[in-house]
Amino acid sequence: MEPAVPEVIGIDHIYFSVSDMTRSEAFYDLVLGQVLGFRKNRFSLNGDAHVQYYNRQFGIVLRPARVQQPHEPYAPGLHHFCLRLDSVADVVATAFELAKKLKKV
Repeated sequence: MEPAVPEVIGIDHIYFSVSDMTRSEAFYDLVLGQVLGFRKNRFSLNGDAHVQYYNRQFGIVLRPARVQQPHEPYAPGLHHFCLRLDSVADVVATAFELAKKLKKV
């Protein structure tokens, strides 16, 4: 009998290479931390500071970019990343909350 093929049940984590860690961390603190309630921690990997945001479903990690050039969404690689919420009402409420917080910044 052949072993069962493991079933992928979701995304565990995704890394974003960012050109400005301070600016990116402030943005994701607002969106993921304050608005969406993700937890946050820091760690170092190969001498590079990383910032991780996570909930029970998955994590998003910021790491410093090694090459400073603008992102081209139609080049090979990641085009965009989208979070799924439970309902359209949750999307609207989240957008409203984010807009309120952005006005205070």
